[in-house]
Amino acid sequence: MDDATPPRPIIAPGRTPATTRRRPARRLLIALLLLVLIGAAGVTRVVFSREPVDSIVAERYFEAISQDPAHAALYGHLYDVYDRLTSSDALHYTVHRVAERAAAATGNTEAAQTQAARASEHDPPQAVWVNALRDLWHGVQRVPRP
Repeated sequence: MDDATPPRPIIAPGRTPATTRRRPARRLLIALLLLVLIGAAGVTRVVFSREPVDSIVAERYFEAISQDPAHAALYGHLYDVYDRLTSSDALHYTVHRVAERAAAATGNTEAAQTQAARASEHDPPQAVWVNALRDLWHGVQRVPRP
């Protein structure tokens, strides 16, 4: 082998370069499947929960602190991150609407009505965008023209 030719990669017996390239795609597909399953489990938890998820998370937070006070600062930080990520009205509205449709699809009309009522407590995402565009338009109108 001379210096001009690059060394050939070592490939396990029975594997070809094509099967080696397909591995990241397979891993990505598995990761996406897991993400969908976790999302479905989360929606299921919201649909069939008699208690709001925020109060469930708060209960778990206080239980964790009482069982492991040495890590209270860490748990507090994680709870703050959760609160910031989930405090969006548009996110709550969307989650409740998805949960409502999932409950209706499974024939659980009581849960669907509960989720519809919970969704009505939040601004729909369209209203957020319309209000933002309206504020932007009124701001542009107030700018003096030369």
